Amino acid sequence: MRDILLSNTISNNWLTSAGGPLILLEKEFLSNWKGVFSNDYNRACAISDYIGLINVGQGKGLIIGDEPFPTLWLPQNKQEGLLVCWNYAENEEEVLKFCQKIPEKIWKATNLNLEVLKGPLILFDSAASGNDLLDSLSIGLIPGAYQIKTAIYEPNPLTSLIIHKISIKNSSYYFNILTKTYAC
Repeated sequence: MRDILLSNTISNNWLTSAGGPLILLEKEFLSNWKGVFSNDYNRACAISDYIGLINVGQGKGLIIGDEPFPTLWLPQNKQEGLLVCWNYAENEEEVLKFCQKIPEKIWKATNLNLEVLKGPLILFDSAASGNDLLDSLSIGLIPGAYQIKTAIYEPNPLTSLIIHKISIKNSSYYFNILTKTYAC
């Protein structure tokens, strides 16, 4: 069994929403997100699973649950990280302790693929307009196609976390597209 071990560079910045889902969106598409001032928020709330993708302008937004769980980004490196949603636990120290070693066998494939064209990605309350964010987290992932796996992690009776692992599938494809020159 292979376990996920997190790096020692953890930023303890938890993000919560006003009551609905969070959205993870590339910075360049923020102006396309209008939140409650359009149908965008309703589209985000229509995601019935723990995680889902919706169109936002020319990009995709990753919707994180419909519960206002405090959520933290734990980077592994520039190609992988974890979105940890704190359902319940005794305290933050317990959550971070349990996230130090997550059994590989608990992950379930979501069949969702997130494409990062430029980055950075911004995590914020889907009720907010992308042009007027009061609270957000910036997530730095290199350009590429990312797969997403989800786990319900309950390491003891007092702790329940919903964790989404975002990891790169192939970065060389996007590197070739971005650096290729075309002759006329």
